[in-house]
Amino acid sequence: ADRKNDRSKGGQPDRLVEQLLAHVHQFEGAQLMELWRYLDTRFFSRLESRFGRTTQRLGLALRRYYVVHCIQTSNHARCREFFEQHAEELGADDQWRGWFVLPFL
Repeated sequence: ADRKNDRSKGGQPDRLVEQLLAHVHQFEGAQLMELWRYLDTRFFSRLESRFGRTTQRLGLALRRYYVVHCIQTSNHARCREFFEQHAEELGADDQWRGWFVLPFL
């Protein structure tokens, strides 16, 4: 049971990626963000500073993938929900400004 609930998946990158993608494909935006924050706090923040930009870009790409998946599967409600739940965090980032309109197109 402990292994099943292990958020770091035993440190196995393939299992972490599978879990992140499962959250995307199951429209679990809150869980996706929660797992990403956990990984950022637990692992990415401890990397050498030269990897900081790469992990930020990976997080951005993963969140955008979630939004694109919602739009491509016509699940606009989940997309709107994602933006509503994370508006403060994402709205502060200039890279997201144009993305907030997508659920309404």
